[in-house]
Amino acid sequence: MNRFIKAVIILVCFGALVVELALLASIFEFEWRPLREILGASGFAAALLINLGVLLLIARLLVPQRMSGGVMRAVSLSVWTASVLLLVVLFDWMFLSSPLTARLQSLKRLDDSASLNQDFQQFSLAKRTSESTGKLLREAYERIYINAPQAFSGNPIGQTIDRYATKYQVDPTLLFYLAYINSFYGEAYSGPIPILGAATAETVRDLMQIHLPAWFVESDVRQKMITARVPGIAPDSNLSFKLHYAFHKATLDVSSQPYDLNTFSDVLLVMKQYPEEFTDVLDISSDKLDAAMAEAYRAIESRALQSPIFGYQAVAPLDAGYYATHRRNLQRFARAAYYKLATDFDFSTRAMALIIRFQQEYYRETVGPAAWEALPAWQRGTLTVMTRDLFTPGVGKPTYNAYSIPEINVAPMQYIAIEAERDLKTGRMTPGRLWRPQQPEFLWGGAGYRLRVFSEIWSYVDDIKIPDIIAAETTLESTTVVSRTMRASQ
Repeated sequence: MNRFIKAVIILVCFGALVVELALLASIFEFEWRPLREILGASGFAAALLINLGVLLLIARLLVPQRMSGGVMRAVSLSVWTASVLLLVVLFDWMFLSSPLTARLQSLKRLDDSASLNQDFQQFSLAKRTSESTGKLLREAYERIYINAPQAFSGNPIGQTIDRYATKYQVDPTLLFYLAYINSFYGEAYSGPIPILGAATAETVRDLMQIHLPAWFVESDVRQKMITARVPGIAPDSNLSFKLHYAFHKATLDVSSQPYDLNTFSDVLLVMKQYPEEFTDVLDISSDKLDAAMAEAYRAIESRALQSPIFGYQAVAPLDAGYYATHRRNLQRFARAAYYKLATDFDFSTRAMALIIRFQQEYYRETVGPAAWEALPAWQRGTLTVMTRDLFTPGVGKPTYNAYSIPEINVAPMQYIAIEAERDLKTGRMTPGRLWRPQQPEFLWGGAGYRLRVFSEIWSYVDDIKIPDIIAAETTLESTTVVSRTMRASQ
């Protein structure tokens, strides 16, 4: 092999190992337990095998004479073959919506049919369906379950949703829809990755994002990339928007399955608004994850997400001194919140139900109690559905905290409320028609699709079609993924 090529391969391998070591060094002690739950023993074993393959490759290139023996050659070849196969499977699931290795999903064991049947039969939404729509609702229920069965073992889906829907007076259909759409949205489309414990491609991406290094998140280069015009690309083009969006959203305010809750702009918000609902986390706890989250929360809660939340553009940017003092706790809170959302269905349902309660109280106050109560239940639901993402006019305008993005969810909420209040007064919003703001492009492009999926779930539960919208048929696609995993392993 050419010396130059050898040198390049060795440098790339060493570089990958250095990056990996830096990542391992940045992991806090409380992260290991949830990481084991998400990645599983198989995930850690795969990582070790791939690293062994890299080390053997470096050794083979540096000291070929010592690696040329029959036994070492056989061992190396076996490890390299296994490593390449594992990488092929991983990249297959990360980058293809229909993985070529999809049949491997049937190797996962999800034998919990008895408890699932009991929970679904007692679920309030299942009791409201007909026989035909009940089967479709069950498909959606199982699609939620298969991504992270461990998260539901102590907190069954139906039981947990009903508990918090009743406690906080929010619609259980809305909670169920939000858990369902985020079971396959984005990179989660293909379902759980076979070689990992409880992770989809979306989970892998989010885990990488919550471990972004501070030198990148806080860097002046990133701040400039959020706002600067890209040479050779029209500033109003879709490509320019996506480039700005990519750098803008590269914070630790990561959204997590099962509800697309964001670590700062959602979790921090409800913990500040309703601290009495999180005493189990904020009180002194022997659990390392809860203790880390509580400690980090107390350190950052006053400034990480500041009031007025709807006027965040006027808040002075946090300076380098703040980050030097609070960087560690900003990272700890984001990671702890992520793991709580991903592994604790009770916590994530509680947080989402409180987000809905906060949002609907804001709507009621803005448009007036009488006008709000006069809206049909499905219309009140659609106002929440449309706001679970980005407010596009905020892209390219850095906010005061480099680690969070208040324009996710909070800014769309304010926009929807103002538009709805105006259209109710002018008569543009009428009870029998689906209402959307006059400039729907201010909401992220996924808002229309979210409405279609919400209409689909709504029709299963109440057999009522939301007007002026064509319902999606995603459960037909979910059946394939569910069949590959849960039913194949029974």
